[in-house]
Amino acid sequence: MVDASVALKWFLPESGNSGADNLLKAFLGGTVDLYAPDLLLIEAASGLWRRTVIRGELDPSEAKAIYQDLLTLPLNFQASERLRCIPGGGGTSALGVRCRLLCPVH
Repeated sequence: MVDASVALKWFLPESGNSGADNLLKAFLGGTVDLYAPDLLLIEAASGLWRRTVIRGELDPSEAKAIYQDLLTLPLNFQASERLRCIPGGGGTSALGVRCRLLCPVH
């Protein structure tokens, strides 16, 4: 499951990009499938807005180009509603599982 922070690392120079870049290469090479919550696009747009308007790190045209490039990736988007509970988990929430694994939900 890919979240907006990972997706934006594919387009923005940040520390820790190598893992995200390797994941993207594997995805584009067909060796892994990537799934993303449907909210990823909204979260990515918000992150790009923050970097453009609040931080002044991007020109609006750069942010728009990055967003357009993100839209071209053939990610397997999943409805957020489906991610609330683990299939076959008897109603086990994603939050409950992630708390036990000590990792974030997104």
